[in-house]
Amino acid sequence: MTDRDLRVAALLTALCLVGVGAVLPLALAIMDTMPPLAVAPGPRLLVLLPFAFGQALILFGVASFAGVALASRLQLRCPIMDCVVAARRPPSGVWRRLLFAAALGAALGLTLALLDRSIFREAAAVSSQGTENITLLTRLVAGMVYGGINEEVLMRLFLVSLVAWTLTRGWRRGPLQPPGRAVMSASIVLVALLFGVGHLPAASAMGGLTPGVVTRVVVLNGLGGVVFGWLFWRRGLESAMIAHALAHVPLQLLAVVSG
Repeated sequence: MTDRDLRVAALLTALCLVGVGAVLPLALAIMDTMPPLAVAPGPRLLVLLPFAFGQALILFGVASFAGVALASRLQLRCPIMDCVVAARRPPSGVWRRLLFAAALGAALGLTLALLDRSIFREAAAVSSQGTENITLLTRLVAGMVYGGINEEVLMRLFLVSLVAWTLTRGWRRGPLQPPGRAVMSASIVLVALLFGVGHLPAASAMGGLTPGVVTRVVVLNGLGGVVFGWLFWRRGLESAMIAHALAHVPLQLLAVVSG
């Protein structure tokens, strides 16, 4: 890894810790909907914080540094963060790309919200049981910050890069050619499915798992994973982050309206 890569990875790790802080209020609110714990709210928070940030530092630190190393070999970049750590101006057209990513993310969120209110209406009602009192701001901040940063570092930067690197047999010596369309498409779809499956434990904790809930969680998150993966491949990690963050806006707003 170059010095620039190390600094990008360190920056991503720091951002992921911010994401953990953003999701903690949601985690505590969900815990409050479950059966009472043996630990009082004060001590519970004191216990939760060190574990949350300690685990996050390890998990997202590894994902950031390994992800940047793998992505660099595959010529998958973080163009804006590259410029930030190098103290140089972003390339021309970067803001237009980010605006496109934001619009695509918002359109995706609207599409997923409409699917929730039509095809997956019953499953969505099951998944939201007991969460009605969680504020919109709590859910929105958690989704936009944790989802937009942490999930993209873990799923796209690290896992998509790892799968693509494996499919191109990147462990062999010698120069590594950028992965082709077939390799990247397979990597994006596989990780998108993993992204969907990875949301099942949370769905189980909130309302239980039924065939409808499992289908809803895998399909909706899988569709998002494909879009975010494509943006990572074609536009860079920051575009995937922006799209993921903005997708939560119509999702959460329409959830409030439908509730």
